[in-house]
Amino acid sequence: MTLYTGARATGKSVMLNAVEDLARQQVSDIDKSLLLAMAHDDGPSKMADIQRRLDVGVDFALPYLREYLRDNTKDNL
Repeated sequence: MTLYTGARATGKSVMLNAVEDLARQQVSDIDKSLLLAMAHDDGPSKMADIQRRLDVGVDFALPYLREYLRDNTKDNL
């Protein structure tokens, strides 16, 4: 456990309160699951690790979105 003092403690507690408020109000159960799965990592999370933790596959939900992105984003990558 890390203890913070002074301005850093105040800034961190304000940030944690904001995150907690957001989590209670606007985040769906699916989003909460994703965030909790990401919280296991000390750095950036890999999709493969998240998939394994949640025991899910990843695919596009909208029909033809994959094809649209392939056809229309090649120059933007």
